[in-house]
Amino acid sequence: MKARPDVVKANPLLGHVSGQYADAYKTMLLIEKYLGVPLNDDEKLYLTLHIQKLIENE
Repeated sequence: MKARPDVVKANPLLGHVSGQYADAYKTMLLIEKYLGVPLNDDEKLYLTLHIQKLIENE
């Protein structure tokens, strides 16, 4: 069975990451709101992890 490009599955790591890195997750939500474009879970996870890395490097 082929994967359908119009179906995006939820990323199970996002729930864990959003709790572990709450500040980075909240910042990602602000970015999503600023962009005015809904992000899928993979994009949210990607941004959250990169924002967290920036926070850790301060």
